[in-house]
Amino acid sequence: MRKFVERRNAEHAQHWGAKENPIFINLGMVHGGVWPGSVPGECVLEGQYGFPPPGSCESAKQELRDLLATVAHRSDWPLRAAPSIEFVGLETPPEVGDPANPIAQLLSATVRRLRGATLQESVIVGHCDLRHYTRARERPTTAACLYGPGGGRNVHGADEYFELAHLRLVAGNLAGVALEWCGVTRDR
Repeated sequence: MRKFVERRNAEHAQHWGAKENPIFINLGMVHGGVWPGSVPGECVLEGQYGFPPPGSCESAKQELRDLLATVAHRSDWPLRAAPSIEFVGLETPPEVGDPANPIAQLLSATVRRLRGATLQESVIVGHCDLRHYTRARERPTTAACLYGPGGGRNVHGADEYFELAHLRLVAGNLAGVALEWCGVTRDR
C-alpha cells in the first residue's frame, strides 16, 4: 500500500496546491481473533482512503480493488486466499472550495479590516463538513468556507491541540463576518 500511495502522490504532486501528500490510506482499526492464545481465523483492517479531485468515490473503490488483486497475485503473497474488500460507512467525494465565493471574500475582507492581516488559504486532506453545504440535496450553496484556529499539531491524533490564543482571534473574525453578512453596521 505504501508504494501505491507514493506512486499516486507523485502523480498529483504538481496540481494539488502546497499539500505534499494529498493521497493517503489510513488503516485505523485492526480486528483479529477472539482469544489471545489462539491463532486468529481472520484479520479485518478498517481504514480510510483520501484522494483529491477529480477522483470519485467509485473510481477510488476501483483503485483499491485493483490494488488488492495485484497484491494477491504476487509470488510473495503469504496466504492461500486472496484478500477481500468491502466498502461500508462514510463515503465522501473530494471537495474544493471556491475562494471567490461571497462568504470567503467577506471573511478575507474582515480579517484584513480587523487584524490588518491576509487570510491564508490552506489545503486540507480528509473529511470536512463543507460538503454538507456545497453538496446539499436541497438548496446547495457555494457561499461556504472552512475556517478555524490555526497552529497546533496532530489533527485527529494523539495529543491533538490548537493554540488557544488563536481561538479569540477566530471568534472575533467570525463575529465580524456574521454582523456584516446580516447587515448590522458599525453605527447601529
